[in-house]
Amino acid sequence: MIQILEDGAVYVLVPLVYLLGVAAAVHALFHVRTPQGSVAWALALGLVPWIALPAYLVFGRRHFSLYVRALRRARLLTEDERTELSAPVRALLDRHTVAAATEEPLRRLAGTPIVTGHRARLLVDGEATYDALLDRIGAAERRVHFQFFTIHSDEVGERFGRALTHAAERGVEVRVLYDEVGSRGLSGAWVAGLRRAGAEVSSFGRRGQSWGRSYVNFRNHRKLVVVDGRVAFVGGHNVGDEYLGRSPALRPWRDTHLELEGPSVVELELVFAQDWFFARGELLDLPVAATAAGSVEALPLPTGPFGPHPSCELVAGWLVERARRRLWWATPYFVPTPGIVLALRLAALRGVDVRILLPRQSDHLLSTLAAFAALHELADSPIRFFRRREGFSHQKVVLVDDDLATVGSANLDSRSLLLNLELGVLLRSGTIVEDVERMLRRDLEASVEVTDEYARLPLHVRFGARIARTFAPVL
Repeated sequence: MIQILEDGAVYVLVPLVYLLGVAAAVHALFHVRTPQGSVAWALALGLVPWIALPAYLVFGRRHFSLYVRALRRARLLTEDERTELSAPVRALLDRHTVAAATEEPLRRLAGTPIVTGHRARLLVDGEATYDALLDRIGAAERRVHFQFFTIHSDEVGERFGRALTHAAERGVEVRVLYDEVGSRGLSGAWVAGLRRAGAEVSSFGRRGQSWGRSYVNFRNHRKLVVVDGRVAFVGGHNVGDEYLGRSPALRPWRDTHLELEGPSVVELELVFAQDWFFARGELLDLPVAATAAGSVEALPLPTGPFGPHPSCELVAGWLVERARRRLWWATPYFVPTPGIVLALRLAALRGVDVRILLPRQSDHLLSTLAAFAALHELADSPIRFFRRREGFSHQKVVLVDDDLATVGSANLDSRSLLLNLELGVLLRSGTIVEDVERMLRRDLEASVEVTDEYARLPLHVRFGARIARTFAPVL
């Protein structure tokens, strides 16, 4: 009897799986971003649905629709219940708005204009970044919002755990948000200690929720700290010992962060509030505390896969198109989308000094292999590539001409451009852009120019590079 039931289940299950595969294949033909991807998914789903269906559920989505719906809900709540905050925020930004038609696409993407009135400071490498963060957390009076892709339970993680615990114990509102995938090694003891002190801790991923596995391909890669609503930190550092160069395989570790004071801190804290709302369903009360602090013009750039075209790729394309004299781009991973490859090639052909700064060592084998193939695609272009002579460079910094720079969390790879939630700050005018230029010049002096590395690789490594390049969007 049991055997009959099992045989009957097989007769039902096999056609059902193939039927679901066909349905998913039709969905892929209409929704996958590229024609090549559509055909590849459709063939796999039709021929081997047992394998392709689970993969498509995880990697086939191109829009983080659940997050979009949460933000729409948050905006409705803000309009209905917290209109008293919108007027001060609008007034603060309006007072310092800088009209610039050339930056209109960025204003539309960010939802806010470029504003002046900022003080900005580059934080070069881990010691400077962590010291500045710990000093600000130690002096916090009202609230600390602390968000990172990766938090480790190592010595650096414990230092920040103690600082946040002490802040919570003296009555400061402390909220910690981390990505569940990026911080999968974070210990329960670290989280429990903060909660005992009164801090609120949440993961972006809500373990155990029904949507979690199907949306795991979308990661919150942002690094953001806001203290008292007056000062914000964004950049490349996460929380861990390796960011101080303590990993023998990756030392010395090169990275860059930004400390910002001024009107845009309001917008940056709203980015945290949106992510917190998605993770916890809690709408934060954020009294406006930021004031003008200098003369730097700034624009926060929160990006992600929220619409018909990922906003991070649009921002990257705009930066390339904006360049007239030079475009220097420091990134740990170089696996750009076809659109960005084309934009970089055209920029170099119109005479822009395009330089890509890459690390010598790597912390991600597949991304390194894919980068070899990507560099080979551009070997015949005037684009110049540089690798640091030693160690690992994790910074994500762009310099455009003499008047524009960005510091943030986005890599120049398909995952950041298409899938991740990222955060950066565009800086214009002031000495801060000069500081970025001086910093990148020092990085170039510590680097060596490379040509077509791919051509010198063994055959099996070149084969691996081509395979890795094919799977670039999910690396």
